[in-house]
Amino acid sequence: MRQLHSHRSSSAVIMLVSLALGLIGFQAVGASPARAATTNNTVMTTTQSMSAATLNSRQVGTYAAGRHLNLICYAHGQSVKGYFSRWIPGGWDSLWYLVDDGHWVADVDIQTYSQNPVTSECPSGPVGVPMVTTQRMAGPGLNTGQAGTYQQYSALGLVCWARGQSVKGYFSRYISGGWDSLWYRTRDGYWVADVDLQTGSSGQVGPQCGQPGTPASSSREQRAVSWALSQVGSQQYDFLCGAFVANAYGKSALGYSNAISFYSALRGANQIHGGTAPAGALVFSRSSTDQGNGHVDIAVGNGTFVSGGVSRSYRGLRGGGSTVQLMPTLNPSHGAVYLGWAYAPSSAPYGGVTRW
Repeated sequence: MRQLHSHRSSSAVIMLVSLALGLIGFQAVGASPARAATTNNTVMTTTQSMSAATLNSRQVGTYAAGRHLNLICYAHGQSVKGYFSRWIPGGWDSLWYLVDDGHWVADVDIQTYSQNPVTSECPSGPVGVPMVTTQRMAGPGLNTGQAGTYQQYSALGLVCWARGQSVKGYFSRYISGGWDSLWYRTRDGYWVADVDLQTGSSGQVGPQCGQPGTPASSSREQRAVSWALSQVGSQQYDFLCGAFVANAYGKSALGYSNAISFYSALRGANQIHGGTAPAGALVFSRSSTDQGNGHVDIAVGNGTFVSGGVSRSYRGLRGGGSTVQLMPTLNPSHGAVYLGWAYAPSSAPYGGVTRW
């Protein structure tokens, strides 16, 4: 991470703690110039290998001290403390990296010789990493027309999955018979075979193509984000985070008694995802201050969030003192827990969700 001093002593692993949050507010991020994956990174103390950029996700294992990691891309996630905390004001760091094994490591425990991100930013939503240079196809098969290749160790945003032509590739050695029919549609509109892709999972990640949960057109999501940003500074959404996200998608009301009920309905319909939320996604959380109601806001897609129902005492990135603010974290309330994100339902019924 940071080379601020010439001598470093050993330290404990990342502390399993969350960033303290307020009634509703968040933590800012900035983009860095695009850079290639880098291997000049050393784990300074044994640290967690996580399925997402948060310690609330599934721990896959650990990275041993002294190991060199190939970092693919970065994202801002849960703020944590670790090896380099003593040289960071306040000790907290929200920077995480996706490693070439498909899992995540906190920047606070690795040496990158930079105070800034050393890779390009990860795409929003599920990410796949080609382990070898592989075909970029027009459809889920090798007979659909090739449109170039995806380079080894690039970061691919995965929109949805489908079954297509069975093929062999990098991971065939771990598959009975070697053949795999799983394909992913990427954010550039083309397809890549799962057999050459590291997703951090042995199963599918993200929604099935053409099924509830597949993202709507980017213009729909962007319209919601644009509307939400235009409301920053408004005083019209006091304790109305649900009404705010509903209005962003053209609905008059949420249709549920609170955000946690909406979340439960979406989870029951298998529409809740973990990891980094894409632009326009509905992001759910809960905290000790929400009296069991939970919270929902909208991801901007760059690590920031727009929320209604914000305490006027909170000062976010924009709109401080109002009920709608742009925030640098998904929930600034003390002890807040990230529950996951979902694409906004386009109509009802919606995979078991019958109303907004």
